[in-house]
Amino acid sequence: MKIGIFGGTFDPVHHGHLIIAETICEEADLDRIIFVPSFQTPLKEKVKLTNSKLRFDMVDKAIAQNQRFSISDFEYLRQEKVYTIETLNYFQEKYPLDQLYFIIGEDSYRNFDKWSNYQEILERFNVICARRKGDDDSSGYSDSRIKVYDTPNIQISSTFIRNRIHNKKSVKYLVPSSVEEMIFQYKLYL
Repeated sequence: MKIGIFGGTFDPVHHGHLIIAETICEEADLDRIIFVPSFQTPLKEKVKLTNSKLRFDMVDKAIAQNQRFSISDFEYLRQEKVYTIETLNYFQEKYPLDQLYFIIGEDSYRNFDKWSNYQEILERFNVICARRKGDDDSSGYSDSRIKVYDTPNIQISSTFIRNRIHNKKSVKYLVPSSVEEMIFQYKLYL
């Protein structure tokens, strides 16, 4: 099987994440994608994140209708920052006969050389970059070992959604309705 590993803070998960995952699943001919919500991202240690259990539950609800998507609690249950190499090693041990594909966004791709153990990741794992179609900014790091796929240019970010909620504006159609319900149930991002 070809398994994509899609990590992130998902604070909150939104339609842009889901469209990227679906597109990469099809373009790279993956059998499934495992979403891995982090507890704390090493390169964003100073960023205050929403409770990891709530972020995990939002992702779980958002992907529930897609049979090719699943979720892992590996990172968030550790309750500490987890480096990507640790996560990939975990999945390699769990799925020794499968091919793993680590999925990153374009912003992560440009800074990939700042990641801990990035050379080892490139040597041992398949890495896929989801590039927003039409974005030709190639500044920053690049590496021919990373397979780049164009994805729809969806101008949605978690920061944009948090700011809209904070300013009492609608996020309808930006996030799945199940995620919107959780945001308002738990009064997140106010």
